[in-house]
Amino acid sequence: MIDRPVGDVLKGKSSPNLLSVASTATVLEAVALMDEKGLGSVLVRDSGGKMVGIFTERDLMRRVVRQGRDPKSTPMSAVMSPDVRQVPATESIVEVLRIMVEHGYRHMLVAEGAKPAGVVSIRDLMSWLILIAVLVSAINATVRYLVSSSSNAWLELQWYLFSATFLLVAPW
Repeated sequence: MIDRPVGDVLKGKSSPNLLSVASTATVLEAVALMDEKGLGSVLVRDSGGKMVGIFTERDLMRRVVRQGRDPKSTPMSAVMSPDVRQVPATESIVEVLRIMVEHGYRHMLVAEGAKPAGVVSIRDLMSWLILIAVLVSAINATVRYLVSSSSNAWLELQWYLFSATFLLVAPW
């Protein structure tokens, strides 16, 4: 399942995380939005609406708190991470994880064509992989149980396989 496209992870999120703030917004405004939405990052756009960066919890710690900047007066343009790396929604989950680990990214912009589709975090990807592993393990255990203990094993097995397939393809 790690060869699935990262776009599948976006489909499973309740929000694709495309929130943005202006590059002139203050750190305080961005952090308030991130806190309100329960997100670890926010995209930063210029006055023309073009995406020019991303601001993350790591940026907050390294570029604001550690440097003693005032969140009420510091503009996003001074503390954001510019030149956001992005991957196509068709890129495999394992490749996106590789890029994130290799470069130390915790958030990755996912695009459909030239248009941003959402942001995935390393937590999103790991949760996806853990869910798949749990489902596969449960299916294996169920198959072993049904085949060894039930006269209606075939019917029960078909039902469990149908249910597991639904869980794997449902847009969570």
